[in-house]
Amino acid sequence: MNKNQCAISLWAVVSLLTSVISAQSVVLNTSFRRYPSCGLLATNGNRRIYCHGGVIKTNQQDYEWDATLMRLDIMNFNATASNAWENITLTAANSNIALEARERAFSAVSFDGSSLFIHGGLSQYKLWNQTIIYTASDNSWSTPAADYTDAGFGGTRQIYQGSAVDVNGKYYLYGGEETFSNQNIARYTDSYTNETFTNFFLTDNNFNNSAIGYYEAVTYSETINGYNSWSKLRPLGNFQKGLIGSSHAAVFHPRTTTIFYFGGYVRDLTNFKLTTASFSQVTTFNTSSMFWGTQTFAGSAVPIGRMGHTATLLPSNEDVLLYGGASGDIAKAMNDFCYVANLQNFTWTPQFSSLKLPNANGATGARIGHSAVLDAFTNRLYILFGFYDNSLGPQNTPLIALNVSSPSALAFLDLTQQTVIDPNSLNNGTISAKFNSSSNSVTIGGAVGGAIGGILVIGLIAFFLLKRKRSSDRNQQQATQDAEEHEERLSVDWDAIEGGFVETNLPLNNSGKNMVPYNGMSNNNNNNSNIVLENSNLYSSANEFAYGEKSPAMDYNNSSKYEVASQTATTPTVVSSPLMNLSSPGFPNDTLRQSYPPDIPRHGDQQPIITCLTKPDGA
Repeated sequence: MNKNQCAISLWAVVSLLTSVISAQSVVLNTSFRRYPSCGLLATNGNRRIYCHGGVIKTNQQDYEWDATLMRLDIMNFNATASNAWENITLTAANSNIALEARERAFSAVSFDGSSLFIHGGLSQYKLWNQTIIYTASDNSWSTPAADYTDAGFGGTRQIYQGSAVDVNGKYYLYGGEETFSNQNIARYTDSYTNETFTNFFLTDNNFNNSAIGYYEAVTYSETINGYNSWSKLRPLGNFQKGLIGSSHAAVFHPRTTTIFYFGGYVRDLTNFKLTTASFSQVTTFNTSSMFWGTQTFAGSAVPIGRMGHTATLLPSNEDVLLYGGASGDIAKAMNDFCYVANLQNFTWTPQFSSLKLPNANGATGARIGHSAVLDAFTNRLYILFGFYDNSLGPQNTPLIALNVSSPSALAFLDLTQQTVIDPNSLNNGTISAKFNSSSNSVTIGGAVGGAIGGILVIGLIAFFLLKRKRSSDRNQQQATQDAEEHEERLSVDWDAIEGGFVETNLPLNNSGKNMVPYNGMSNNNNNNSNIVLENSNLYSSANEFAYGEKSPAMDYNNSSKYEVASQTATTPTVVSSPLMNLSSPGFPNDTLRQSYPPDIPRHGDQQPIITCLTKPDGA
């Protein structure tokens, strides 16, 4: 083989490896995904969007729940231009946590932008871990020491289609419905309001779930004296007794320390009637006073009731962008897909008529079951996944980005046009941009971007191939020289030499890391007697609803249950069973989902849970 042939063969190998590595790192059919949990996480100067789970429509009738963890590098133009997501499910650390497929989960980004909190959701099997938290800085998953337990209503419950927001390190959860509910519990009694409701099971839509999710606000905090803590908050103020919200979108307003619950529907737990929530009378919860209330909104055009929408607080901190949703027929998104609500004068302004998608190719901006993620640094709001008409089967919903620098003048961005940010403009709080045509760079960049992840490996392979060829040439030359010098070689008695060697077994290599319990701790480190809850008069007693949990450092391989007792409790309260033992894979008994969400037809065959197991670095 001559040098030219060798070079051609080498580049053929490089091209093949590039294609393989590209195919492995890019997530397929991302546009068919619905109801995932997404958020923008910032670490080490990088800003990326992370999404977990959701449900994927595979054809006109069938769906599959998904457990993929993927990310989009929004600082990489080629990635956003081609909507190229990276699958990092298998690289995320913590072998003790099995990622379970779920959709319509409670989710929120931590106040410091470092982690993504995910709780509950719909699934085919009852979840082992109701709450999981992904941290981008070390690419790892964690779970609380125990999940929230409602002692008076079935213990650990799996709630979906509610909302979660983070307020200075504390997550506020509200609403939703319960899946895999305890069918033996006929009534729900609330000790705060002295109300008793018949447990209404949603058999009308073949879902067999309970209509009662989180009737009052439930909080989770990682910052109370270093311990994890779940609490149920006593409802104060104008709490609407007998009503529970679901499928809404929640936004926290820092200036007024108030959570606004936009849209969705409301169920009357006394007669079980379901109505859409009004956008002119919005339910609120003040996190400082713990008071519930209602805020009146007006405007030239107030959105009509809807669900499956998103609500995002814009960088102005005084405006909320409502995007997408459906009303009545949840199979088709509404055409009036964008409104802005001002939180100073409480007015709605429609924006959908002036929004036109660039290079639409028949696509529409209307969405349902999507995610909305704000990048405040660039004043961009990304609209991810979802669908617009369920009757059309799997739909190619492109990645959408809105310029939200001016809440009164929103505009879709052309993601095929590269944006150059002027760093000098950041000093005065504005961002100026120049746009360059890059249709060719998108085509080329897509291929180059896919190869970046494997460029080091390819370089090493190329180096060793060249080195091997050179070594082979040297060996050939040496063989010729040896043949010519054969007559001058000395006679060697190899049998005598071999007799001088003694075969010895090498010692075992102990430098490798063995699998160890995640953050294992001594069982003696279990003193919870000094836990003090903030605003303790507003929390229920620890023996009934609020749980001062053990430190998150725990031995997940310990088969015993963890117990804590409040200072006033006379008996210990079991708060959680241990996590799933991954050495004995299997599913809990009687937890196979036999029916599916209202807009998801039943599968012909049961779909297995998609579980991705990982091992720590160096194991």
